[in-house]
Amino acid sequence: MSRYQPKQFEDRHLAVVDVEAISAEQPDDGSCPPLPTFTPILASVLQADRNGYGEWVFHLETVRFAEHERPYEKLDELIRARGLISFNGSGFDLPVLMLNAQKERCFKLPALTAAATQPKWGNIHYDLAQRCSYHGAARVGTLEQLCDALGIPAKLDVHGKDVAELCGRGEIDRIEDYCSTDVAATLMLYAHQRAMETGDPLTHASLITQFARWAQQDGREC
Repeated sequence: MSRYQPKQFEDRHLAVVDVEAISAEQPDDGSCPPLPTFTPILASVLQADRNGYGEWVFHLETVRFAEHERPYEKLDELIRARGLISFNGSGFDLPVLMLNAQKERCFKLPALTAAATQPKWGNIHYDLAQRCSYHGAARVGTLEQLCDALGIPAKLDVHGKDVAELCGRGEIDRIEDYCSTDVAATLMLYAHQRAMETGDPLTHASLITQFARWAQQDGREC
């Protein structure tokens, strides 16, 4: 028997990531523009840490690229030594971040690079779009559709297609609220999916309950 033991996903220290970006192109057919045309506006990172008593501690931070001196290094710091969670991060968020970091000649991003270049069945980055679709075998739908099916609350007043217009009007706060809502919904979806994978619903129900309590105490709608 092989002595190699695959690394397990770090599920005690989590970082949920969502990136909002705008493209310089808008195809006439309404399709998604090519990734090289996207520029990140902001990224939200929701950290969740569980102690030995099963208590979760949460921290939500948003990096605005135009206002931060070293945004890529900051994002790398926020996800370091954590299990990275996203929805379609492999197909959009991480490639957009990596390509734009290269444009800025910012190459020393070990955590982002490890997540973006992991093998298909790696355990550094937990992409829910891939997990829920069985790595493309099924049509997964959108984050909003999955959350609706599972009864996970998510604000619906802003969608990804609205980001460019909001950015043009200077409504960055609304984009940040939308991004924060997405990472919260992604964390709840992760709790459901992970409970099914591990067969341990109590542990992951505690994540949902404690996050809802934290969000309410913090005055957040997400």
